[in-house]
Amino acid sequence: QGAGKMAWPFAAGIVRLLIVLAAGGYWMGTLHGSVDGLYWIVAASYLAFIHIVSLRLWAKNFVNRT
Repeated sequence: QGAGKMAWPFAAGIVRLLIVLAAGGYWMGTLHGSVDGLYWIVAASYLAFIHIVSLRLWAKNFVNRT
């Protein structure tokens, strides 16, 4: 945290929150969906979080090698 390497995980967390708020709100509010569908939306947002952080790690470790 003190090394200044929390920007990408923080941004990924914000993206995850926005996905849950937007898709979950649409699912529950407009479509009147089930709680099971909301769980799937939360799971998809967690996958987005994992992909953002892992792509950043991959880019840092493999793309910038010279």
